[in-house]
Amino acid sequence: MFFAGYISVNLSAKHFDNQSSIDKIILLLEQNNIPVTAIRFEITESALMRDYDKALTYMTQIQQKGFLIALDDFGTGFSSLKYLKEFPINIIKVDKSFVDDIGKNQNNEAIILTTLSMAKQLKMS
Repeated sequence: MFFAGYISVNLSAKHFDNQSSIDKIILLLEQNNIPVTAIRFEITESALMRDYDKALTYMTQIQQKGFLIALDDFGTGFSSLKYLKEFPINIIKVDKSFVDDIGKNQNNEAIILTTLSMAKQLKMS
């Protein structure tokens, strides 16, 4: 079976408390003949801040299983570059508040262009 798309699943800090859920997800995917590439996990920086070590361990396990991880709402909150450097993130999702002003606000456009350049240099989408 071929899947051209994917489903994004939001992860909260609570998910880091139950790391056995990764194996359950993989089992469900295998039972239904769905590849891991059909699922992408999204996480916000606030979830990473709650328990740095648990988040890092959980995300590393997820990525090792073949899932992609997106950092959602980038540019809001603390927007620590440390997360981009240390966490296994594949995709940066720039917050909607920046994207809405494309063509209207040069500062937002500069931030988006800089973020795109940074993502490229970090080998992220």
